[in-house]
Amino acid sequence: MMAMAENAQIESDIESILETKGLAQTLVTISENGVEVLVGSDSISDAEKAQIEDTVKRKADVEISDIVISLMNPVNTEVVEEP
Repeated sequence: MMAMAENAQIESDIESILETKGLAQTLVTISENGVEVLVGSDSISDAEKAQIEDTVKRKADVEISDIVISLMNPVNTEVVEEP
């Protein structure tokens, strides 16, 4: 149970750091298999990928090979009224 709470804090810390670096829509999940970072964008630059990898590697103490970055095209949630 303690490990889950610790992982939740690390996930939150990584999300906060990434937000300060301009990646506001991220979801980080730590498991025994590594770390998955879901980015709410349909693309990221090489520099953004490097920032994600560096942040996750440092905070979660994992190797880059244990990091999976997935992209998710944000859903348009704007309400459009029909005429």
